[in-house]
Amino acid sequence: METIIFEWEDAHTNGMVKFAFLQVEQFNATINVVYDYDHDFTESRGTFTSKWENGAIKNPRAKYERNVFEYFLPEYTEEERYKDLLITMHDVPGVTRETAARKEAQRQVNEECLIAADPESQGIIAVGVTATIHYKGVKLGNASIWGVELTSENDSYIDELANEELAQALTEAKETLAELRQDVS
Repeated sequence: METIIFEWEDAHTNGMVKFAFLQVEQFNATINVVYDYDHDFTESRGTFTSKWENGAIKNPRAKYERNVFEYFLPEYTEEERYKDLLITMHDVPGVTRETAARKEAQRQVNEECLIAADPESQGIIAVGVTATIHYKGVKLGNASIWGVELTSENDSYIDELANEELAQALTEAKETLAELRQDVS
C-alpha cells in the first residue's frame, strides 16, 4: 500500500482531535485521532514521591499547590544524563564541555518533571490513532495505537502512524472478507 496523505478535519469534540474519511480499494476507511485520557506521562520519565531520595528534584507544582508530591525522581537521573552527555556532547564555544553537559542534564530532567506533572502546559497531549475499515456498511477491520505523545512539532508523525494502522486494518478487512466469501460459497 502506498503512503497516503490524509485530508484531516479538525474535531475537538467528543474526545477527538481530528479525523479523516477515505476510500481505499473497495473499502471505506475512517481514521480517528482521539485524546488518550488514560496515558501515564510518568511512565519512562520517573515517579513523584513525598520522600527525598538521591537524584530527586523538587516538584515545581509543590510550591503552589497542595496535595501534590513534593519531589520527582527521574527514571534517568541528572547524574546519569551528565555522564552520558560528557561522552556524546560536542564542544560548545565559550563553555567547558563539563559545564555544558551539566546544564543540559539539568534542563532535560526539569523538562521531564514538567511534562510528567503538567503535560498540557508543555504543549504535549497523548492520543490514540484508530483505523476502521468498512465494506458495504459492515465493519471488517480495525487497528489502533495508543499513548502517542504529540506536540505541534511532531504532528506529521500522526500521518505515519495513521498509514501503519490503516495498513493493518486493511489487511484484517481483506482477510475477513475472504473468509466470509469462502463461507458463502
